[in-house]
Amino acid sequence: MTGWRLGYAVAPEEMAEAIGRLNGSTNSCAAAMTQFAALHALRASQGCVTEMVGAFARRRKIVLEGLSELPRISCPVPKGAFYAFVNISNTGYHSKELSMKFLTEGHVATVPGVAFGSQGEGYIRLAYTSSEENLKIAVSRMGKVLRS
Repeated sequence: MTGWRLGYAVAPEEMAEAIGRLNGSTNSCAAAMTQFAALHALRASQGCVTEMVGAFARRRKIVLEGLSELPRISCPVPKGAFYAFVNISNTGYHSKELSMKFLTEGHVATVPGVAFGSQGEGYIRLAYTSSEENLKIAVSRMGKVLRS
């Protein structure tokens, strides 16, 4: 249910109220179809979850191996979700500038790190939710942009 913005949190009691305030605008008032989809997802067989975890592990490996070959960037191993937060600080570009360059010249969509706050400058976020083949193409295109 990627992007459906429905979820829950488990937290220590002293943090629960603050977390609730932060998540209120994201997770409250979800559409009925989203709620029914989530209910079905929780009640249905969880076998697909194991398959998805394996698929994302393979995709993460493809992305990390591809990124490791690109000049002037580095990327820590993501520990959750399906995003790589790529360090671009040695490229000479700001995150917005390089994200636009990847989009316009390489036809690869990324999110500037600064979109996540000022501490995100020097990074871009790359989702690895696409197919393995598309991810290989995307990393190759990013390399061409960085080498041009």
